[in-house]
Amino acid sequence: MEAVQVLATLPANDSNKTPISITVSGSAGLACYHYAIPYRDDVVGSLMVDNANDAKRDITRQLATLIAKKYHRPCYVAYACANTEDQLLIIRQCIEFLKLHI
Repeated sequence: MEAVQVLATLPANDSNKTPISITVSGSAGLACYHYAIPYRDDVVGSLMVDNANDAKRDITRQLATLIAKKYHRPCYVAYACANTEDQLLIIRQCIEFLKLHI
């Protein structure tokens, strides 16, 4: 497994309009970039940078949707890793990181 770094830009205020931004980076260039926003009782998302790799597209969508739903804020997720095997581990560690800091 390649070394993965997580960079998070977290809101300093209580406004639900201020987004959370997560970048998961490794040894590859930007592969996928996803935006999600809570809307009523659901989350609406949009893929802003796409990749032919379904696993990379899926991890950015899942992470952005989970964060937007859990924290009721817009969320941007960038994924720049070659690794796609440890999706659940990456998602779990990102969520744990946010629990500690929000």
